[in-house]
Amino acid sequence: MSPFCYSVTAPVDFPFLVSGGQVFLWREQSGLGEGWLAAPARATPSSRGGETSNKGLTTAPTGLRPGPASLPKQQAIWHGVHGPDWYEVRVGERLEVTSSAPESEFHRLFSLTPEWDAAVNELRADPRLTELLDRHPGLRLVRPRVRLEGTVCFLCTSNNHLPRITAMIERLWNLGPGRDGRRLFPDLAALLPVNEERLREWGFGYRGRTIPLALRALADHGGEEWLASLDSEPMPTVRRELMTLAGVGPKLAECIALFGLGRWDAAPVDTHVWQSLGRWLRPDWAGLALSARRITEASDWLRGEFGPYAGIVQQFLFTDNLRRPRGER
Repeated sequence: MSPFCYSVTAPVDFPFLVSGGQVFLWREQSGLGEGWLAAPARATPSSRGGETSNKGLTTAPTGLRPGPASLPKQQAIWHGVHGPDWYEVRVGERLEVTSSAPESEFHRLFSLTPEWDAAVNELRADPRLTELLDRHPGLRLVRPRVRLEGTVCFLCTSNNHLPRITAMIERLWNLGPGRDGRRLFPDLAALLPVNEERLREWGFGYRGRTIPLALRALADHGGEEWLASLDSEPMPTVRRELMTLAGVGPKLAECIALFGLGRWDAAPVDTHVWQSLGRWLRPDWAGLALSARRITEASDWLRGEFGPYAGIVQQFLFTDNLRRPRGER
């Protein structure tokens, strides 16, 4: 089947969208083609360490390797995968997309939809938010098609930083199948055999113990179907259910709900969001230390104030603080 090709003119800061910690299987390229994304020989996990043949996992991850030089931002080419689909996006005055997914799926995945526009317009009517929203006109939220992929990726993010998260997810990505010569993210059947010993060898640290337990629980619950069933549940129930997975606390549950399940009423609170809340919405919180209790309190407060769009407000708060010089945070 020939790929789809289309142009996207909606205002979006695409480089920030795919490199800012919402998704992890996107890289900027410099005209090297698509070999970096190619599916490797089929691998199965080995419980033994060291180098292996193509009957096991290679020690070093393959794929997702950026080229030696980046194009200027306005000419950048980004490659990525999500669920069953691959994407090549050339960034200029508009986005020129080549993909296995139709245009409607691209718009849905990156919230380039009337639903997003209506939500932001409604929030902009709140005088507390007008300036904040206007400062970041190209901001969007990723709305995943495959909930399991985002959930597993965010299991790697707790107490972690972006380069290490990316390296960990690449290790798991090596287990994925191929489509049109590209590698996709693995399903639960491919992930379940990976044990604690192997994950620790790959640099997962203490998560080497919790991730296999969480994967087993996901499989026992029903995997993608169970995650989809949470769509109809109120956010406190979703948070509670996700916290049954090993290693998932309140903040990570909110992250999984927002970025893995596409719940716009989820509102994870980290240091960036907390500092921004004190600046924009809750001056009484400014200067206070962030604690586990305050994380939950702030998430619930955002939900109480902004209802189904709490996660959108959270993302504007996060982005605004992230883009400020450290001395102004």
